[in-house]
Amino acid sequence: MKYVKIFLFILLLIISHLTFSQKATILTKKDTVTTTIKGFNDDLVFTHDGNLKFEDIRGISFEEQKEGFEDIYAKLKAKVPINFEDNLDFPFKEDLVFTTKHPDYIDGLPINEKGIFEYIEVVQIPGATKDQLYKQAKIYFVESFRSANHVIQLDNKEDGMIIGKGEAEMLVISGITGFEGVMRFSIKIEVRPERYRLTIYDIGNEDRNMGSPYYGNQGTYDGYFLREKYYKKSGRVRELNLATKKEFLRVFESIVSQVHYKMSPQEIVKKEDW
Repeated sequence: MKYVKIFLFILLLIISHLTFSQKATILTKKDTVTTTIKGFNDDLVFTHDGNLKFEDIRGISFEEQKEGFEDIYAKLKAKVPINFEDNLDFPFKEDLVFTTKHPDYIDGLPINEKGIFEYIEVVQIPGATKDQLYKQAKIYFVESFRSANHVIQLDNKEDGMIIGKGEAEMLVISGITGFEGVMRFSIKIEVRPERYRLTIYDIGNEDRNMGSPYYGNQGTYDGYFLREKYYKKSGRVRELNLATKKEFLRVFESIVSQVHYKMSPQEIVKKEDW
């Protein structure tokens, strides 16, 4: 039954993509393109003037929001920022690189020497005060932690530290199989004059497949990213594990990029200049 639902979902997605056609302005890393979007898949946006890679797109601004395409907009938004305001002020989609530091896991993931999923980064913001950076961190949490599943656990302005627990939806599709889930994580932002430290940790998965006997179960990503699980005996990569890695990185990169954008110098100037 689960596979049938996934198959029908994929079929519906393909049909809707084939009927989707709307004029939009696309902001890429190199220039701005005004064209008609015909559809998209996991990697490309199909336009009247050629195909564009999602990894090269900073944002898409549509002239209007058409009824009946809500699901299409939602799927696009999961890939890149979109709006309907003729506004090209999008957060930059970064080319983030993660390093696996434990030999038992595959490369390109935020995993430390102990085999724990963790990301730590110190970002320099020359000229920014501690109060300015704290204010931006506060704005990030307020704007991003809106649901009941997002909780701010600690907010200490004097120490310049905010900690929260959140989650982000994941949808993994590989052929006729796949799964729905959420990435659970803790996030900590510490601020000092002219710099902040971002730490994302306690990263895990929760099953959200309706009707599954494992619905609501929480666990790790070891079953997908340990080398012995990721590769078949023949040495080839398991397709579901590869699809899970791509979706994991898409979601994780989005979390990191949102923090970077909200803590960026241009945002500090915008918030102070009124």
